[in-house]
Amino acid sequence: MSQLQAQHSQGQQNRSASSMAIADLVDQDLTSSLALLHLLEKEQEALQERDHEYLRELLEEKTALLNTLDSGSLQRAEILKELQQPNDQFAWESLIDAMGDDDLKDHWQSLKDTIAQCQQLNEINGKIIARSQQTVRSLMQLIRGEDGKQGLYNASGTTNRSGLINNAAIQA
Repeated sequence: MSQLQAQHSQGQQNRSASSMAIADLVDQDLTSSLALLHLLEKEQEALQERDHEYLRELLEEKTALLNTLDSGSLQRAEILKELQQPNDQFAWESLIDAMGDDDLKDHWQSLKDTIAQCQQLNEINGKIIARSQQTVRSLMQLIRGEDGKQGLYNASGTTNRSGLINNAAIQA
């Protein structure tokens, strides 16, 4: 085998190993993102049921999955850096397209779709948390005898200085 053929063969092996590493990275991130999606669904159920103990457990799992996904992102950035490409989605997708592996393209698309679903579900869970916090604040105001309208002007143009509901109504 000539030296040129040996170099070409070595180059193909390196590209093949690189392709496999990229495919493995995408597959690992896809697995982690699917696990995160499932976990966010569990989180939503726990939020609706107000199961705070289970939420603590889920938070630990969620943190581990997010760290794994972050690690994958750092690995993708390193690959792009080695190829002297910008660290952005366009460069990564161009790399995947250039590899010509339809399964890899499908897995990358599935990863993007799953991440989008995770973001949407995370926003919904955030709204559930915000609504729960508002409910707790309102209940605490009622317990303290606050009317929640302190600082607002009434019909006569004055404000309620104490923020307390009419004490006579509470005592009655």
